[in-house]
Amino acid sequence: MTDEPKVLEVELNYFRDNREEWVKLHPNKYVLVKGEKLIDTFNKPEDGVDEGARLFGNQPFLVRNVNDAIGTVNFVPVLSLGLI
Repeated sequence: MTDEPKVLEVELNYFRDNREEWVKLHPNKYVLVKGEKLIDTFNKPEDGVDEGARLFGNQPFLVRNVNDAIGTVNFVPVLSLGLI
């Protein structure tokens, strides 16, 4: 058993903890989350991914629509950006 945290576990927990508030403050927006910090909001997921890549390079970050419940996947940046 490894003690390493799962990739994006911190970001997903932070998203889950703040989603209700963000739905009210940023309806239908995509949030860019790194660690336990909301970096910015966007109208399109691609814009959030572009900004995340610019700021964090190949480090993991989360881009998710505030209306999405945890467990749904609507956008896979690595596929959309042609990285694999």
